[in-house]
Amino acid sequence: MLDRDVAPGIHRVEEAYTNLYLVEDEGGVTVVDAGVPTAWKPMLAALGAVGRTPDHVRALVLTHGHFDHLGFAERARSELGVPVYVHEDDVPLTRHPLQYAHERARTPYFLTQVRAFPIVAALLRSRAFWPAPVGEVARYTGGTLPVPGSPAVVPTPGHTLGHTALYFPDRDATIAGDAVVMLDPYTAKRAPKIVAGAATADSVRALRTLDALAERAPRRCSPGTASPGAAARPPRLRRRAGRGLPDRRHGRPQAGARRADSITAMSDLERHGANGGAPETERPAAQTASASTTDSGATTGSTASSGTAPPARAPARPNPRTSRRPPGDAPIGGQAVLEGVMMRGVSTWAVAVRTPSPEQREEGREIGPEEAALGEIEIQSEPLVSWTRRHRALRLPVIRGVVALVESLKIGYRALAISANAQLEEEGKEIGGKTWVGTIALSLVLGIGLFFLLPAGITNLFGDALPNSLVFVVIEKLIRISIFLAYIWLISRMRDLQRVFQYHGAEHKTIACYEAGLPLTPENAGRFSRLHPRCGTSFLLIVMIVAIVVFAPLGRPDWPILLASRVIGIPLVAGLSFEVLKLFGRKRDKAWARALMWPGLQLQRLTTREPDHDQLEVGIAALEAVLAVEDPAEASEEDKVGMEVVA
Repeated sequence: MLDRDVAPGIHRVEEAYTNLYLVEDEGGVTVVDAGVPTAWKPMLAALGAVGRTPDHVRALVLTHGHFDHLGFAERARSELGVPVYVHEDDVPLTRHPLQYAHERARTPYFLTQVRAFPIVAALLRSRAFWPAPVGEVARYTGGTLPVPGSPAVVPTPGHTLGHTALYFPDRDATIAGDAVVMLDPYTAKRAPKIVAGAATADSVRALRTLDALAERAPRRCSPGTASPGAAARPPRLRRRAGRGLPDRRHGRPQAGARRADSITAMSDLERHGANGGAPETERPAAQTASASTTDSGATTGSTASSGTAPPARAPARPNPRTSRRPPGDAPIGGQAVLEGVMMRGVSTWAVAVRTPSPEQREEGREIGPEEAALGEIEIQSEPLVSWTRRHRALRLPVIRGVVALVESLKIGYRALAISANAQLEEEGKEIGGKTWVGTIALSLVLGIGLFFLLPAGITNLFGDALPNSLVFVVIEKLIRISIFLAYIWLISRMRDLQRVFQYHGAEHKTIACYEAGLPLTPENAGRFSRLHPRCGTSFLLIVMIVAIVVFAPLGRPDWPILLASRVIGIPLVAGLSFEVLKLFGRKRDKAWARALMWPGLQLQRLTTREPDHDQLEVGIAALEAVLAVEDPAEASEEDKVGMEVVA
């Protein structure tokens, strides 16, 4: 639906309860927000209705990175050749749209808010939950964007960490995004309001930032969700003084203030500015009118002047050697170890471990499993020549997956030994090699017995009561998956492993930060989700499911053959699972692939925890040790074999 001239030269297009806007001036057209994927055709039709063509589009500006505003962004970037502008703090969402921070669980809303069912159904029909990740973005932080309409950036964080509104002073109008909406898609309530906590990172902050809109006092304020109807005047939306503002000390929210997975709580000092940084008056002049840069690091133009010509339609990438930024997924993986992180590249791997302080090593003192090591970070690097590079046959499909798994296990146990030795009370003392051999052997026996032999044995006990071999196989696999999920849940409750899970989260956040092209700092890494699509936890779930396909043709053989087949078939299951995960990685922009990857991502909520600042420092130290030796951006496809399952 097209609503022309909601403000002079600004036209609203609605599709599936979401809005996008066309902003015209003599220099061309700016599209604000990309709605849902199916909004592409309505957007093109709207261009024609106002006398424009796709060639007039000069830029796409996102108010934030939620999935229902990211719809056709990648298509616009690739087909129209226009830059996609997004606030720097929402860049991670353009890569992983569904991994957004939220205060409250989403499932209860979907189950209890009956009035919102039509909205959810419309979003499903429009494929809103599965937008394609954006391959390259132009970052902004403030100032005036060099696009048609010359909008001034009004930082309004809260709904997302990098949410912004766009103010058009010559038209006295603001496009508010989801800083304020006329329809809450989670509750179906119609009124000027902020979105429910199921889709808001920090509602307290979201209420605060309404003041930023009110200060502009525009005559028209157009929201990002549903029909704007009568213009909502921001002054009427100003929060009540002191309402719902939790006490924050030392940068951590106190009781009553919830913290989402993929954002870091900000201290009062960081909250002074409208965008969570220092006040504009305290920033250097060069930072106040910040430059927009592409996600690959190339500057696309100054954001300080409203008279600047529109940017180039296809920003060029810089030399990867100078930027050291990977194109998308980097051939980098890792593993959490005791008080540390292992990172692996294509030619080296490194372990960074925080050792106990001298005081903690005092004679007679035992360091508890929940106590953090307080010493320095020790780093150990080792060269790596993958077996797949030595023999062509080892690079063949299925075989390469088995090789990659064995190679990863070998490096993983070696890294675990290094970290364990670093935590010993007496410096120089090490755990013997025979101990590690016994540990590895016991782990393999327990894994094979628990996840392969036990399900087959349980099913065989009442096999005579089953009607056919197909039912036998299905029940066996259901038992296997149930045992696996129960095992993951049980270890996630173990107090001794909570810090390991935190380092697991630190590893994922560090890799995601590097893949997004941000500087490797704990503050940047902390903004990313602790979930990663290449995690070994997801791989294990795929193994459980692929085993159904592999063992189904065997039916119900005799007991000895049944057990032997489950052991002998493990390499085949692992190799095929590797190929499945590799396929998901290549097709990640497809809705079906993202839907199939979703259960594995959710399983990682059990095996990861939010890391603290010191743990992120350790993860970054490990990755920097790898980057000091190699440049992942120059890795060939041959080098990347085996990197799909190591994060």
